[in-house]
Amino acid sequence: MLQKLKPILRYNMSLNKWQKCSEFKFIDYSYAVFYHKNCLLFVGGRSRGVQRNNTIKRLDLQTFKWQKMSEMSQRRDDLSAVML
Repeated sequence: MLQKLKPILRYNMSLNKWQKCSEFKFIDYSYAVFYHKNCLLFVGGRSRGVQRNNTIKRLDLQTFKWQKMSEMSQRRDDLSAVML
């Protein structure tokens, strides 16, 4: 399966608009994402269009390297997540 480049956008308050700051290859979709300690965490979602997954992947925004985190006990997609 071809991996498409997906943009990471940031909001520029002085220009009052969203701007692309980077792109990355990622085949999952329907995941929750949140920011924590200069990283983006991608929770659950679907991969290859068929299977829900129970993964948590971390993207370090300084190095742009991926790290797989501990898996969730259940597979989830189309979810929301917050950091408490």
